[in-house]
Amino acid sequence: MEYHRVLLFLLWLCLYQRASTQGDVFSVTPGNVIAKLGLPARLDCKLRADDGGIVEWTRNGNQMISFSICNCQTLLNGSLYFNSTAPNSEGNYSCFVNRPFTIVHGSITIAVNPSITPSSSDIIHDQNSTFTIDVNVSGIPQPEVTWSSNSLAGITMINNSSLLIANAQYSNAGRYSVQAINCANTDEQHYNVFIRFLPIITMARSTFNDTVAVGSNVTVTCSVVSYPASIVRWERQTSGELKQVNASDQLNDDTTSVFRVNTTSRIAFTSSEINGASEYCCVATNEIGTAVQCLGFTEDGAPSIPSGFNYTRRTPSSLTVKWNPLVLSGITYEFQYRVVGGSWSTKISLRSDQTMYTLDNLQPDTVYELRVTSVKSSLSSLPAVITVRTLISVPGDVLSFVVDSTLNLGTFHLTWQAPQDSVVDHYIVFIRSMNNETTRRVDGMKTLLDVEGLSENVEYMFAVQAVNDGGPGNITSFKSGVFCLTVSTIEARSVSRGTTVDIYWELSNSVNSSRGIMFVVTEISTKIKFSSKLIQASNRHRCISNLKPNTRYGIRVVAILNCNNATDELDIRTQSATADSSNDCIVFNSTLGGIGEGESTSSLEVWVIVLIVLIPILAVVVMLSIGIYCACKKRYSSKDLELPSVASAGSQAPLGDHMRHHSASSYTGSLMSGTTTPIRSPPSYHSRSAGYRPALNTYNGRIEEQPSVTPI
Repeated sequence: MEYHRVLLFLLWLCLYQRASTQGDVFSVTPGNVIAKLGLPARLDCKLRADDGGIVEWTRNGNQMISFSICNCQTLLNGSLYFNSTAPNSEGNYSCFVNRPFTIVHGSITIAVNPSITPSSSDIIHDQNSTFTIDVNVSGIPQPEVTWSSNSLAGITMINNSSLLIANAQYSNAGRYSVQAINCANTDEQHYNVFIRFLPIITMARSTFNDTVAVGSNVTVTCSVVSYPASIVRWERQTSGELKQVNASDQLNDDTTSVFRVNTTSRIAFTSSEINGASEYCCVATNEIGTAVQCLGFTEDGAPSIPSGFNYTRRTPSSLTVKWNPLVLSGITYEFQYRVVGGSWSTKISLRSDQTMYTLDNLQPDTVYELRVTSVKSSLSSLPAVITVRTLISVPGDVLSFVVDSTLNLGTFHLTWQAPQDSVVDHYIVFIRSMNNETTRRVDGMKTLLDVEGLSENVEYMFAVQAVNDGGPGNITSFKSGVFCLTVSTIEARSVSRGTTVDIYWELSNSVNSSRGIMFVVTEISTKIKFSSKLIQASNRHRCISNLKPNTRYGIRVVAILNCNNATDELDIRTQSATADSSNDCIVFNSTLGGIGEGESTSSLEVWVIVLIVLIPILAVVVMLSIGIYCACKKRYSSKDLELPSVASAGSQAPLGDHMRHHSASSYTGSLMSGTTTPIRSPPSYHSRSAGYRPALNTYNGRIEEQPSVTPI
């Protein structure tokens, strides 16, 4: 044992000595160096000053004999010096000494210039879109990436290189630059981002307000910014009529920026062209769409615009508009409406006291434009204009509503189908229990809901209703379900005392609330069942009295529970009849055919059962009786009953043979008694070749010939 300990100590001492000296052999060890291609590099490796060893090198695991392969050489202190790094200089290097053997590792990695792909290009997207400027950046070591632009609002760099632009606006258009830098070099690329957007219109007029003095001139300027360039035109609306007018001059200026085009257009007119009141509209159109902006002008003496113009939606197909009356004599009103983008309706003229109008037969869920103009003499005001969307029709009935609790324990899975030909904004799911009612909102695109977190063993009622801007639809009928996580069982026992039986029971889970207990009593011999009414399960005991003495009964104890029905079977036999002093027992009444408190089998039902059993038996008995009767009748009415033929006139047949076809009642006397009462046999009708044989009479064993009988 001591020998083993000495060996272990010596082994530990050697390992410790090697470990303690390994770190002390080198004063400087090589590291991982990244060298730029074509420039000098060095891997340092120096021994301690008092160590007289020689440093040697390996490259990629092989001892270096020649240093020309890496364009390098060893210095006096043992370091490895690269005169000019080349691609073949890259590798894993290790310096070591053999006294004792110690090795340390380093590496030379040639740096790679950064590279950004793809190269510079133009990128075009629409307004409000989300897109990325995807670039791939490579280099050794990994370059650092930087983006720059005139506007970086709402912009995020992803994957340490690409750029994400969300909900792009025209302000995001511009020149984007990306730069990648590492120790080897720098790379840079540029991308022009063009955002196509709807024209933006700015209008200005030469007058201080919208009232134009008689005989004066007016100039209106329309400035449009867009990409791509817009086509600008002018329109004038007077008394509800639209006319196109020519611009006095127009200039497209795309020199300010390559990313947007500025267009300026002007129009000039005189007060006489206003004709009471007119709107001059600048309409700008490009590939994205059309933008419109208007300025209204009123000639001196024209009535003012009706104020307070608003609407009230009555039904999905009707609405009422009204406005404030003008306190001015000789005023009338003109009202018009249209589906946006469609044609205006015929003008509806209204008196000065008619400041309300109801529109019927409109299209549900449709945007309408409404306008009213005040008129005095031949001059009209500018129109008051509002836009309104009619109500949507209320949703129809939700279809195929199903409540399923079998997919996941403790979860109600509700599914339904959307109403036909209806727009649904959302659904309301009603969750109702005995003491509470809550609702859940479900998006109109979904037709299912998983309901969790409800109380265990409680009955819940569910219904669904579809809702949109027109209002709520009909609520489906409520469907029930019980949130069950546990299932209860019942264990019953019985004690017989005479014709009374005590029933005791216990439920396994009190959480699963019980609706009551009932008993099903079966008299084994008659197989007739009797059911009791529900009683409270909390009593845990009930007795059944007035049973038949010494009779076997089967009693099923049934607990009606919320989550399940639990049953237990009892087999009992009553004892001899004894006086029963119990007052709370369920009384079995045999004359009524049931249990006093229960829903027993009635007397009529008992008689029906008896008749069903007896009728087949009686039918069989009757059929057997008829068969026997018919057989007997055929036997005793047969004409072939006769005494056997006599072979010769003097011969005598045995008495037994003469009598074999006769009943006992045919004899009037006994042969043994010697009486002379004749014993007659039926006439013989055997046909022979010689004719009919004579019939015979027998007297005390004597055979006499009788007159022949003529056959009938």
